[in-house]
Amino acid sequence: RQSGDFINKLGGGGKVSLKDYFIDKKILARKRNTMPVLAKNNQIYAIIGITVSQDVRVTNDTIKIYKLKFLED
Repeated sequence: RQSGDFINKLGGGGKVSLKDYFIDKKILARKRNTMPVLAKNNQIYAIIGITVSQDVRVTNDTIKIYKLKFLED
């Protein structure tokens, strides 16, 4: 996580900072730094096990779907 990280909320609702998203979802501060995210630069595409960004949602126009598997130690 870095300062300025943001996610476009699934279902609309616009762009929100990752910190504000975690606060809105009542995710404990001590867990936030350990949650895996899929991102490019400051744009979060997915918070693994929680949500995906509106930008990468599956629609009728979707051509490819990638299945990612997160393995914990």
